[in-house]
Formats: sequence, structure tokens, C-alpha cells
Amino acid sequence: FRVEDCQGFTIKGNTINNIEVLSKGPVELCVDFHKGASFLDGSDRMLADLRGISVAAVSAYDDSLSTGNDASSISHNTITNLKSQSANLIAGVDIQGFSEGVDIENNYVNLDATVGDVSDDKWVGLR
Repeated sequence: FRVEDCQGFTIKGNTINNIEVLSKGPVELCVDFHKGASFLDGSDRMLADLRGISVAAVSAYDDSLSTGNDASSISHNTITNLKSQSANLIAGVDIQGFSEGVDIENNYVNLDATVGDVSDDKWVGLR
């Protein structure tokens, strides 16, 4: 799932399971493929990176549409078994850019059974 540049959203009750990126890396630049927007490495094209749920440049609902709970939300989703041999990043839920007003709760993320608590691992449950 990808939500971008919006004010107010709900992502709830989805199952994302057994997703695999088949692209093999590394690849050369070609005329119609742009570099990625990675703030860590501007030359990273993120070709094989994989995200279960990705949101960028989002905010809470417009105050004029207030219902008492103005936060956007990502809740009660199940994300399991994401695979990509050439990825630098495999993320369950990825909040990117200037994003605010998003409640994230009660999601189950298990990207790979062999993942441990290693700081430089490419698997990230929530970023």
C-alpha cells in the first residue's frame, strides 16, 4: 500500500503476505530510470526495496472535517513474509518525509522468521 501527499486516511484490517521482489541487482542507470530520494544515499535507486505499507508527506484529517479523532491511522494490519534478494531495506510500515498526525497501533509485522535484533539489518518492522 502507498499513501502520499494527503490529509487524512485510514489503513485498517489488511493482510499483506508472501510478497517477493524478483528484480536482481545491481543494475546500471538507464535514460528513463531516476535515482531514488534516499536521504542516506542519494545515488540509491531503491530498485528492490520493499515496503508493506508506505506513507509519505501525510497529515491528520482537515480540522474542518473534525469528528473528534483527527489522526490518520494505520491499525489492525498483518504484514508477513516479505522477500527481496537485492533490497537495502525491507520494511513492514514505513513513514517517510514530513509526515505527522498518524496513529499506528495493533499491527502484526513478521517479515522473516530469521530476523534478529541487529542494528544494520535490512528488515525493519516500523520506520
